[in-house]
Amino acid sequence: MPTICDEGYYSEKGAKSKSDCTKCTEGYYCVTYVTERERIPCPEGHYCPEGVILPQPCPQWTYYPFEKGTKEEQCKDCPRGTHCDEVGISKHENHLCPPGYYCE
Repeated sequence: MPTICDEGYYSEKGAKSKSDCTKCTEGYYCVTYVTERERIPCPEGHYCPEGVILPQPCPQWTYYPFEKGTKEEQCKDCPRGTHCDEVGISKHENHLCPPGYYCE
């Protein structure tokens, strides 16, 4: 019977032993399904350090427009004229300051 790799680890097809399980590499997260673990690229607006099982959202007032972010420091400050009051933003252009207001 197949044995699932530990949480935060994955293996390629044909793995023969626990030593073939690899820690989820940075820029990816390793999700667990009922019978397997899969390595998935970290989505835009998030970062994934090594070994994570869920993407970490960029903090409020920041954004990250690319996949495979690896650390929080890659999240960029939202520019003036935007209102990025949520976490996990990928496109600051979708968060423009509303009419009648200004956003520094």
